[in-house]
Amino acid sequence: GVRGCQAKQDRFPLVMRPDPMPEFLLDPQLIRYVHRNAVSNAVKYGLQGGIVSTEVRFDREKSELQLSVTNMPGVNHGALRQMGKKAELAVFEPGKRLHPLLTSGDFKQQVMMQRVCSRTLLSPSDMSHSSGDGAWIMYKCAKTLGGNCSIRFSEARTVFTLRCPARAVETSPGRNQSNDFTDFCLGPNTWGIAIDDSKIQRKLMERFLSLVGVDKSRCIVLGKNAEEIRGFIKTAIKCIEDHENDQFLIIVDENLDITEGATHQDTVSGSRCVEKMREILLPEDERRILTLVRSANDSAKDISLYKQRAHGFLPKAPIRRDRVLEMIAPLWIQRFSSSIWADTRLSETGNQSAGDSSDGNGDMQISSSDLMQSLELIDALCTQGDPSALPLRWPVIWDKLHLLKGDLKTMTDGVRVTAILEAIDRLRGPDLPEDFIERWNLIKSLVVSVL
Repeated sequence: GVRGCQAKQDRFPLVMRPDPMPEFLLDPQLIRYVHRNAVSNAVKYGLQGGIVSTEVRFDREKSELQLSVTNMPGVNHGALRQMGKKAELAVFEPGKRLHPLLTSGDFKQQVMMQRVCSRTLLSPSDMSHSSGDGAWIMYKCAKTLGGNCSIRFSEARTVFTLRCPARAVETSPGRNQSNDFTDFCLGPNTWGIAIDDSKIQRKLMERFLSLVGVDKSRCIVLGKNAEEIRGFIKTAIKCIEDHENDQFLIIVDENLDITEGATHQDTVSGSRCVEKMREILLPEDERRILTLVRSANDSAKDISLYKQRAHGFLPKAPIRRDRVLEMIAPLWIQRFSSSIWADTRLSETGNQSAGDSSDGNGDMQISSSDLMQSLELIDALCTQGDPSALPLRWPVIWDKLHLLKGDLKTMTDGVRVTAILEAIDRLRGPDLPEDFIERWNLIKSLVVSVL
């Protein structure tokens, strides 16, 4: 109730300077991940029941955002302070945690401290392994944001700090305070290139590109066969080099599966394709492209990896017509606003031209017939042919289930779709799961129920 909310505010105060804070062209998911983990670590290792405060500062002159999470000293704080800078650096090492070593008795702690003092940095044997890699991922997120993070164990507190470059989104006289992008449209010299191994997703990408203002004659959507997937880099580079005065919006699916009949041939990483493409292109050509990775795998670690290889990330989620421009405009402006290629235009007709690609509610809907075709294809792989060969077909079946999962993520029936996604995820593994046919029939019936 109200008292619970007040108690939460008292223990987890938030201070913003300035307040209200301006809007930024930053990835909110990375900021959210870093902050959530910083608070979680402060609760876990700080004073039990103590205050954990967050302060966010924006330095307009330096164009820098600073986020600090502060907690009161926990039981091992003194030992960490004795370790000094070595502890503050070791916190962000991959797969390591310091605190378990500090709870195993005074004698072991003294031995550990002697070892630490004789080394420049902690060795792997001085730290216990952790499956979370939380602080290391926080560090990678900070790097992806173009910044850095640090931790300081002072006498009275522990302070985690994230610093990253940030530019406030200024509101122009012609725009309202909410940064309305409904009149945003990509310039007439823009090409759209997309690749996905799902027929359903390729149709959605055609609609998506149309909604952001890419002319149909400049849309290239690939991925229907092995030739298009394996030749994607070459195709995209040729198009970029052949149109030296144009800009390019390039959207790639992360997992591009190549199958021949019931045999899995290969899986091509879309983000690696983008990374390779950017390495091959001349700098003046690379500056004309915005590359985005689209994936159903959207953990903070996955997103951080995608953003190292490409310019941004698009989740596989329900695509509303009124959100398309809101998704693309900040990324486009951030990429090209300081470039001679910033040639977006405010169009009265650009958004209306794709109106018939959506239903009356503004959602870019998956076709029920397309989804039924996917179900029938998977069902044939599961039920036809020699049952004893089913384990051999499992890699291909899982590829098709993964495609189905991505397609379902773009649907709007949240509760029922979530149940289906969880049922599919429980099948994950290198070998055919037990009772697979029974579980597949359940998934199939659930999918039919949401059509």
